[in-house]
Amino acid sequence: MQNVVGCVTLATGQGYYSPVDRSPCVYFRIRISEEWREVYYVNVDGRRERCVRKTWKQVCDEERFTDFYLQDGTTKIYVNGANRGMCRVQSTTDYFGSSGGRYWDAPPPGVQEFISANLPQWDWQSKNEHRTGRYQFNEKKFEINEKVAAFGLITAGVDPMTNQAVKILSPASSTDLTEQFMEDHKFTDWDKRSWKEMTSPPAVLISDDKEFTENVHVAPAQNLPSYMTQYVAGNGNIY
Repeated sequence: MQNVVGCVTLATGQGYYSPVDRSPCVYFRIRISEEWREVYYVNVDGRRERCVRKTWKQVCDEERFTDFYLQDGTTKIYVNGANRGMCRVQSTTDYFGSSGGRYWDAPPPGVQEFISANLPQWDWQSKNEHRTGRYQFNEKKFEINEKVAAFGLITAGVDPMTNQAVKILSPASSTDLTEQFMEDHKFTDWDKRSWKEMTSPPAVLISDDKEFTENVHVAPAQNLPSYMTQYVAGNGNIY
């Protein structure tokens, strides 16, 4: 088992883009909430008075992952990110749609496309007595050439994209660490429970937290195809 740090690049022949700004990435998670007016009643001096308060209701919390490499220059390890069930992800928030108290009344084009494809029942343009027409969103993502850490088992295999030999980062299982290993390395009960929870079922553990990446030097990937450096309409998807 190893902790591997590298810059992420796509292990696909087409682009993969985040909804908010359509930046090339290998993973994203988007959350959207809309503001509602809620009516409630209170008794004041024996009278029933109508009151209105505003509240936020979440309408979307979705994430997408695709196959990718962790690269150090030209050296790479393949991760089957498209198999979302085998990955446990910790990602920092990259974009807030309500920064500084501002809200949007129309989402960016990429978010509109994502809503159309994944939330057809939600007509975000309709307002009524209870819906104010204000929205918030935030997005997390692993952008191309972003430094990411991943923990798992290094195995030899064949790259599905190139059919060439490649090292593969495979899921770690809770049984990969013995009780004796944990005792020798002074695992606390909390450490042991955390390890079991993170690796049951077996998973590759992935994070862009600087705690795991900032002190590791990694050379960015060079000469990437255009679909990995910019949004190319018609050559990829955002969902």
